[in-house]
Amino acid sequence: MLRSAYGSCIFLSASLLFLIQPLFGKAILPWFGGSPGTWTTCMLAFQSLLLAGYAGAHLLSRSRLSVQVLGLVGVATLGLWLLPVTPPLDARPDGAAAPIPQILRLLGAHAAVPFLALAATSPLLSSWYVRASAREPYFLYAFSNAGSVVGLLAYPFLLEPRLELPAQGALWAALFALYTAALLACGLLARRARGGAPAPAPTAAPGPAPRALWLLLAAVPSVLLLAITNHITVDVAAVPFLWVAPLALYLLSFILVFGSERVYRRSIFLPAWVLASGALALALVREAHAGLALQLGSSLAVLFTGCMICHGELARLRPEGARVTEYYLWLSAGGALGGIFTGLIAPAIFVGFFELQLAILATYLLALRVAVDPGAAPLVQQRQRRDAWRRLGLGVGAVLPLLLFGAWAQLFGSGGDAEVLERRRSFHGTVRVTRLPDVTMLTHGRIGHGMEFRDPARRAEPTMYYGDTSGAGLALARHGAGRPRQVGVVGLGVGTLAAFGRPGDRLRFYELSPDVVELARSHFGFLERCQARLEVVLGDGRLSLEREPAQGFDLLMLDAFASDSVPTHLLTLEAFAIYLRHLAADGLLLINVSNRHLHVERAVAGSARHHGLAMRLLESRSDVERGFARVRWALLARDPAIVDAAVGGAVPSPLSGAPVIWSDHYSDLLSVLR
Repeated sequence: MLRSAYGSCIFLSASLLFLIQPLFGKAILPWFGGSPGTWTTCMLAFQSLLLAGYAGAHLLSRSRLSVQVLGLVGVATLGLWLLPVTPPLDARPDGAAAPIPQILRLLGAHAAVPFLALAATSPLLSSWYVRASAREPYFLYAFSNAGSVVGLLAYPFLLEPRLELPAQGALWAALFALYTAALLACGLLARRARGGAPAPAPTAAPGPAPRALWLLLAAVPSVLLLAITNHITVDVAAVPFLWVAPLALYLLSFILVFGSERVYRRSIFLPAWVLASGALALALVREAHAGLALQLGSSLAVLFTGCMICHGELARLRPEGARVTEYYLWLSAGGALGGIFTGLIAPAIFVGFFELQLAILATYLLALRVAVDPGAAPLVQQRQRRDAWRRLGLGVGAVLPLLLFGAWAQLFGSGGDAEVLERRRSFHGTVRVTRLPDVTMLTHGRIGHGMEFRDPARRAEPTMYYGDTSGAGLALARHGAGRPRQVGVVGLGVGTLAAFGRPGDRLRFYELSPDVVELARSHFGFLERCQARLEVVLGDGRLSLEREPAQGFDLLMLDAFASDSVPTHLLTLEAFAIYLRHLAADGLLLINVSNRHLHVERAVAGSARHHGLAMRLLESRSDVERGFARVRWALLARDPAIVDAAVGGAVPSPLSGAPVIWSDHYSDLLSVLR
């Protein structure tokens, strides 16, 4: 009875605990430019709240059982009163303040209290189980992590594709009410059963060394989790599907190692770790040339094998059940420490995502440390040390130099004639300026976002995505020719589009990242040479346009996809309504839909069809000599004749599949995956 009741309540609480994270993150993502930093900040806050919940559970566990029950049920009831967990639209920030404090304020006001109740449930109910049965409670930890995985996977595969955000929030609230009732029932059951078993015998407190090892073995996988999540969301998209996959593997490792002692084997996972880290090191060195399968596969393999090693050793070192709340507290402290390092310290001290390399190095060091049992005989220790070096020697000898080379290349270039002039990191990602023999290039993540010839005679030539055969080049050459034009551009890059500005024109750029604006002015000359009246608006393009009066743009261009990450909030029905309000009656809307991993044009086609817009898709080939990259532009207008006139004799490309409709309350990345 106790086993099933406590297991069910813990399973439900963990499911809700990890369901709230992508739900809340997606609700606020459009308010912060669709930046991957939004999820990293949320993860940091959730890990800190998890620590607070575990600390509260540890303190409550020292009180009378009636105080514990009343305290936990009281916090859950307060959480019910504060629902829903998704902030309303009138809570949206104005965009003037720094994003991290705003995200933390929203989370604290709307999700913190129910999260605290859910976080305290697993350790506190585990201690109740020990009191009632005098048995080891760690099987309940597997229940907790299984519930966490179910909650995580339910979001991208069940809730997100089928329900809009308000319905998702309502369903979560109903389940939280059910959890509160189940929690009360477990409390009453604990009070009745408290005299049915002898109290556990007191055990000696663990010393500083075991506690420090608990902390490190929990902190390093936390850094790995956030670093891997940063890595893949920057290069694909900041969406719940790619937030959930790493977190699900992280939790799965807990389920496996705490569910059965036979699952984790050093002889299996240490060699697997070496292979996975070697593949990821290769992907980091190859950068943009690494395919999606190598990027995602190696990243997730490194995360899973690294977590299995660290969490497997944590399971080996677990104390007696009487100290379960303290043990959970140290584990959550390690997780929070990893989150603080990745979310706050690393962005302040690193100009790139170097915490990934550090986490891999730390995992190697921890693997070598825990592979030797300090209590074993000297001959046994010698054999363990020899086996560990045999299994990890390939990684130490080959993988780590690759990682160092990748980090060096990010800082100073990959050798040859490439020289990194400047590199910056912020909430919005990493950008770097690289000088090559013929050109200077701006790279965001791994994708080039602008280029300028170094030859003074060619510096004014448009490059990359704006060649004269591209959709953008054709539209700018033909649409509104012979009269002053109003041109809006979401996404500055290096300011290449300023090359098309003519006397009498007005060019208004919207740029999310202050770093991009500064680098465009300091290392490139397109903005300085522009003949049109030039305006640069700092902030998210959609939010800026939403606040402004109608601009009457003859051309409105969207080229704001950082790296290969897609800010989905720029492609929704509501976003298109904003664009159309700013577009002149005969205006032309252009969207760069180039992407290695996603059929972005299908989402554009869905919004275009909904708003009755004509759409043509133009793909132009790369031309290395002229500095043109392969690019796909979608051209849209209210009148098909306007689009046809801009396209001229160019042959449009067919749509890659059926149109997909995204809204602010619904967007499914899986629907456009290549």
